[in-house]
Amino acid sequence: MLEKIIRNYTEDDIVSVSPVGEGHINDTYLVVTPASRFICQRIKIGMDIGKLEHNFKLYSEALKAAGMCFPDWLKNRDGKYYVTDENGGCWRMYPFIEGDILSAPLTGENRYACGQGLATMHKILGTIQGELQAVYPGLNDLSHYYDEYLRTINGAGPAKENRDAAIEATIEGKIADMLAVTLEEMAPVHADAKLSNILFRDGKVIGFIDMDTVMQGAPTEDVADCIRSCCVRDGHLDKESAEAVADGYESVAGNKFTRKELKRAFDKICFTLALRYYTDTISGGGHFREHYPGDRLDKARSLIKTTWD
Repeated sequence: MLEKIIRNYTEDDIVSVSPVGEGHINDTYLVVTPASRFICQRIKIGMDIGKLEHNFKLYSEALKAAGMCFPDWLKNRDGKYYVTDENGGCWRMYPFIEGDILSAPLTGENRYACGQGLATMHKILGTIQGELQAVYPGLNDLSHYYDEYLRTINGAGPAKENRDAAIEATIEGKIADMLAVTLEEMAPVHADAKLSNILFRDGKVIGFIDMDTVMQGAPTEDVADCIRSCCVRDGHLDKESAEAVADGYESVAGNKFTRKELKRAFDKICFTLALRYYTDTISGGGHFREHYPGDRLDKARSLIKTTWD
């Protein structure tokens, strides 16, 4: 099936096709031909293809003009970006981007460069000519995820053997404070600016991948999520590293937020992710894949206690 999909985009001989990454949403494969390398990716069923294409046309124009790398979708032999398989799955391809995805925790100058790269992307997205459409309307909306959590624990189907009284007590003890966190005016953001979505080359950020989440959001939340992904080890934040990322961001973007606002955004993003992982745990389904038995519960337990202070 994959070869049939790939043949819609290239007639070159296929040397190899191999899975890459551990994405929660898409199945992603590296395609190698004698002349080139590509990424072939299946999009989650149910995603609004029209919104994806609308956003792609907006941000691709801005990123190309600025010389920043991103997944630049190919058109197939029918002139479309997508191919549908016999099971209803939707696929796309784009050229492989030569760059490095660094491992957490970041060290040295990479921390500062990471912040600079994120600010640069925000500035570029700010030049978009048009209005982005939210592919995930509730993304990073804590009230949305809390309502989902309440429906799950009050429903008939939660997996009681996976419930954790300590996590649930912490959720109820912190939810009011976390819902009260207010962030600055909305702007175009990546909305999933974790380290695994950032491409480096020679110590500098050259681009971003997994752009399907691009939407109107809070830049502070993007910075906070980036810090969460690259400056936390075993549930503890390396504050020196976090400050380096924030300093790098401010060197390009200016003083867009105070440290107090960043700390509050960081606490909120960690709490929100913990809530999402825990809801998936007790529902038995949801957004995040289980990479090993108990994976999501482990992540919920770690994130629920992760704070800036």
